[in-house]
Amino acid sequence: MKNRQITFSNKLSLYKKYPIQIFIGGMFTFFPLLIFIPISLILISQSNDTPKVDYDSISNNGITSTATISDIEIITNTTINGEHPAIISYVYNADKSTYEDKVKILDSHKVNNWSINDTIDIKHLNGKSIIVDSKPFEFPWGIFIFIPFVFAAIGIPFLIYAIKKVRAEIRLYKEGTVKTATILAIVPNSGLPITNIGQSITIHYQWTELKKQTSNCKTTDFSILGDYKKGDLIKILVNEDKPSITTIYPDLIAKQNCWSI
Repeated sequence: MKNRQITFSNKLSLYKKYPIQIFIGGMFTFFPLLIFIPISLILISQSNDTPKVDYDSISNNGITSTATISDIEIITNTTINGEHPAIISYVYNADKSTYEDKVKILDSHKVNNWSINDTIDIKHLNGKSIIVDSKPFEFPWGIFIFIPFVFAAIGIPFLIYAIKKVRAEIRLYKEGTVKTATILAIVPNSGLPITNIGQSITIHYQWTELKKQTSNCKTTDFSILGDYKKGDLIKILVNEDKPSITTIYPDLIAKQNCWSI
């Protein structure tokens, strides 16, 4: 019978055969994102704590003036090349009005020499201002965003490998032709260290109908250890288009889904 049914839980159980691929793939692909997302939210909130300005336009066309520092805030939870960014708040007069502004800079030498009520040089244009010779600091998002992609480039191939293997096996379950094979060897496989997650059995077999055709597959059905031994006959499923692709006939899944042969 072709196009046999298989449940979603049956499909998920097949991934247990590939614990290393799933572990490495998941670790490198998703774990960096779990770190990246909260850090990004923090940095985004920090990027909105000072007004956005066109530094080059104000630097080239702005009016030179002086301002009085009203506050200096060191951002201690951010470090770039051993330095902490600082938000410099200041007050200046322009067009017979008093303006308050603030700029985030990364220049510990200047900041360490400044104090509240000190006078600094600024340039202003249309209500916007900059501190002379102190370009506003912007977090290097390009580098930061690139990091998860580097890890994903390592992890995704492992996930793709596991997914392709499982999809091929699902296709065999649904459409494979039932054949008989002779068991050549049954080899238990250890799982991950400490947890032993991913324990499996590799069965090597030879087709009875084609003596020279040998293959092997993994299974997590440990009842095979008690039910079969070397030399016994066992049912397998074969891809008719690619006979090299085979797997052990899954007795438990067949019973769960009421397959008939």
